[in-house]
Formats: sequence, C-alpha cells, structure tokens
Amino acid sequence: MKQEITLKTQKANTYSIFAGLVAGMLFFGLLGDRIGRRFSMLFTVSTYFISAIIITFSISESADTIFVLFAIFYALAGFGIGGEYPLTASVASEKRATRIMQETGGEGASTIYFTDALARQRARADERARTARRGETIALAFAMQGVGIGIGSVLLLIEFAISKQTSPNTDTALIAANVNNCAGYSTQALGYVWRSYYGIGAFLILLILLYRFLILRENEIYLSAKRRRDTNESAEGLSVTGRMRRHFGYIFRFYWSRLLATCLGWFINDISFYGNGLYSGPIFTALVPDKNLIVINGYILLKNTVALIGYFISDFLIDR
Repeated sequence: MKQEITLKTQKANTYSIFAGLVAGMLFFGLLGDRIGRRFSMLFTVSTYFISAIIITFSISESADTIFVLFAIFYALAGFGIGGEYPLTASVASEKRATRIMQETGGEGASTIYFTDALARQRARADERARTARRGETIALAFAMQGVGIGIGSVLLLIEFAISKQTSPNTDTALIAANVNNCAGYSTQALGYVWRSYYGIGAFLILLILLYRFLILRENEIYLSAKRRRDTNESAEGLSVTGRMRRHFGYIFRFYWSRLLATCLGWFINDISFYGNGLYSGPIFTALVPDKNLIVINGYILLKNTVALIGYFISDFLIDR
C-alpha cells in the first residue's frame, strides 16, 4: 500500500506543475487585462517565489508527505509561471509598439489628414509600422526561457562536480545503510544539490520581484486602451457578465480562424516540447548504463543548447 501511495504522489509531483501552467495561462491572461500587466506580473512572480522557498526548505521524515507537499507547490509554481506566458507576450508587444509610436510621431497621427481615405491610409501605415517586428520582439522575449534552461543545466553540472557526485559508488554496505541511494549516490549530497539549486533559483526570482515592484511601470498603450474600454463600458452600463459575454463574443466572431490555427499549432508543438521535457531525464538515464550524473546531464545540456539555437533562428526568421 505504501509503495502504491508513493507512486501516486510521484505522478502528482510530475504532472501538477503542468496543470498549474494551464490554469495560470487562462487566469492571468484575463487578469492582466482587468487590473494591469504590472500588478499581474507581481502576482505571478510572487507565487513561484513562495513556492520555490517552501520547496527548498521542506523537511519531513515521510517521503509521501514531501511528495504531496511538492505536488501542491509545484502546481502553485506552475500557476505563476503559466501566467508569465500571456503577460510577457503582451508586455513585449506593447513595448515594441510604444517604441515605434515614439519614432513615427505617436498614435492618432492620422487625424491631421483632411479626408477619410488619407486618414485610413495613414492609420494602416501606422499599424504596419507598429507590427513590423512585433513577432521578433515577442519571440526574443520567449527565447530567454531557453537561455534560463541552458544556464540551469550548467549550474546543475557544477553542483554535481562540487558535491563530488560525478559517478556512482556501488558499495553495498553504504546502500544498505541508506547513506547511498540504490543508484550509488550520496543521499545527503544530492539533498544539498537540489536544495541549493532551488535556493539559487529563489534568489534570482526575488531579484525579478524587486525589479517589477520598484522599477516596472504600466505601458502607456495598455493604460490608453484601458481608459477607452472603461469609458465605453461605463457609458453602456453593462454588467460584468455582459461585458465578458460581449468581449468573448467579439473575439470568437472575428478571430475564430486565427485562434483555431494558433491553438492547434501550439498544441502540436507542446506535445513534443513538454514531452521532451518530461521524459528527457529517463531517456538519457537509459542511455547511460552506469548512471553517471555528469554524462546524463551533459546530454540534457546538449538538448537544451540545440533548443536554444532553435529559439534564436525563429527570432531571426519570424518576421521575414
């Protein structure tokens, strides 16, 4: 029975972060439009900062308790990380548009023209200028995910080397005494490795939290759009439910084909992307019979480096 419970909690630990990701994307995509990008991004980074701290310092004699605790806070971390996706895309797009507006004279320049035809022509030119390299800007922001994953792989290799967990020790006496695990590595040393790894991550997250709290401000494009929306909603006197119904009705009526194509593209991509992330460890472990952690994580670093190259190739090509 205990083994069955442990297997269940291990599965929960593995998949809970992905459940949190999906929930975070949906929730913060809506919240970011209602209360602002800055406050929403403070919310997201706070959730996975708290989760990282709790995971780092969690201690229990019961393995099942640890795994259940990890499942809960991995889900919370995933919730915050998932929120970063829509918010990062929105902020990157708006910053790019702001830069172009400053270079071309700003939004609304078309009002200086005397005819509707010229005004529409100028408006289309302004829109093309604002969106000319928007895809590159958003893709470059998401490429930082690849940079972080690559740096994390390097950090893990360094920690294995410092802790002297580069190759297994198959001394059966040490394994029997629970000093080493069944793979031949020191349980105490590996405990220090993963705790310090999460601790360093929590420190970096804290820096992001401080930056967003002290320096980050709302973009003028978002504030302008929000003022127009609030004015229109106040004038029409719609309820919250009515506003949401009209909002989503408009989206699905005019953009259903783009939404369908985009969602299918992301769905097909994520089958391989997250599938590789979930199973790269077991696959590379199977490829290394002696369970050498340096070799296994070297393969993972190679995979992440190839992925990083793909990120930057897409940045270069996306608007061309």
